[in-house]
Amino acid sequence: MPPSDSPLDEAYLNAVPRRSATSPDFPVDPDSDEAKSMPARWFRSSSKSPDPDELKQIEELSPEEAEAKRQKRKKLQLILGAAGAVLLVIVVIIAIVLSSSSSSPATNSASPTGSASSDASAAPLLTKKDLMSEADADLILDDAGWKIAETTNKPAQSKQILTCISASNEPATPTSSFLRVLTSATKTKAGILHRADGFASVAEAEEVYKSRLAQLASCNLVPSYIVKSASVTGLGDGAAIQTVVNEEATGLYHTVLLARTGKVIDVIDAVNLKKVIPAKGVSRAAAKVVNLQCKRSEGACAKSPKVSTSTPLPTADKPWLTASDLPRLTPGFGEWTPTDPLALKSQGTGCENVTLANVAGPKTRQQRTYLLSKDRRAPQRFGVDELIFTFSDSKAALKFSKTLKTSVAGCGKRLPTAKISDKADITEKGAKSAPISGWAAKVRQSTGQDTKVTFRVASVVSGSQVIYLISNPNDKFDFTQAKWTALAKRAGIRASQ
Repeated sequence: MPPSDSPLDEAYLNAVPRRSATSPDFPVDPDSDEAKSMPARWFRSSSKSPDPDELKQIEELSPEEAEAKRQKRKKLQLILGAAGAVLLVIVVIIAIVLSSSSSSPATNSASPTGSASSDASAAPLLTKKDLMSEADADLILDDAGWKIAETTNKPAQSKQILTCISASNEPATPTSSFLRVLTSATKTKAGILHRADGFASVAEAEEVYKSRLAQLASCNLVPSYIVKSASVTGLGDGAAIQTVVNEEATGLYHTVLLARTGKVIDVIDAVNLKKVIPAKGVSRAAAKVVNLQCKRSEGACAKSPKVSTSTPLPTADKPWLTASDLPRLTPGFGEWTPTDPLALKSQGTGCENVTLANVAGPKTRQQRTYLLSKDRRAPQRFGVDELIFTFSDSKAALKFSKTLKTSVAGCGKRLPTAKISDKADITEKGAKSAPISGWAAKVRQSTGQDTKVTFRVASVVSGSQVIYLISNPNDKFDFTQAKWTALAKRAGIRASQ
């Protein structure tokens, strides 16, 4: 076949269906032997007969030229046929579109009604049935005789508030909230607050969970002391437990659980006088609640929650102590306030036998001070200095801490007026069971005939860091040795996080 006159000709030929090898070529000379042998239906399907003058011109051409002429006409007819088919398809499509447009108003007007019906039939994310029941509360304390004292969908209007966590000024606003209060009907002085909040999306709930976890970790809304924490697995999409005590005349212990399942966040605050409520019981009760919510909240359900004791939840203050790591020294009074970390300026007790601000060895050194206020018994500017020295490795850190220990223990030999007491060795496990070791002591010096100065000191090593604590008590206002060594251990744990 001769080459096409135009690239488009070849494209059209390739696009249209091809006839079989037995199909005749068109156009066909009606007077030819081929035309006479063709069935009538084939001939009728061909185009109209060629003009006689045109046939005469073809007869005057050479056989090759005549054949080329016929092939060109054949291509032209195929192109025109294909163009006609395309035009027909376009007309049909336009007709369908116009028909759909004319019926669309009725469809659109029905759509909102259908959507509203679907929304109305959807189950609400939270109801009061998703809150802790009296039977669930028995899993926390089975001898309390629990009774529901309050249930509200407006927690902000309740007089009861959660410990450690505030629901105001959060990254997202709940679409629904419920609060339930359960109280003990027996002599057991216990209570439970359960707050459940639902959010518009899982992403919003995740952000609020992070915010509340940070609040739970620091627990500094009101003066509280962090007793211990626990890690929880198998309880929704995430959970944490922390136990704190309000150090009043009689200690009020709160075991606070925070959990998330999909778009719902639960906070359970189980409170008891004099003794801690076990975290395992709180997690079992929380599992009942989470399993009521998980399907509608698009979250994970509870599967045999496992609770294990852990180091206190990490805070934004790490590697420093946080205010709730320091205990009250007078029950019911006192509030600790930390300063921002600064360059180290402390002169120590005078028994370290080195200048702490420029002693050789540490790569970095900083200081933070915690001041106690709202306690009338406390001496003026009573507080604790926390000094952190960072070395190149743990070996150098251990050597420095040992040097301080030797210097303080031998201070009485160098300074006859100095007396060292309450000496104690310290061992603890930090984050991921990192070893923590150190020592503590009480230093007393006479600065004049009737003047005495007292210090409590402690040094602990956590990795390549040495944490040195110094406090300034007096004979009437002081840490107990147990509280002081506990504070030193907590300082080592914070540094390990």
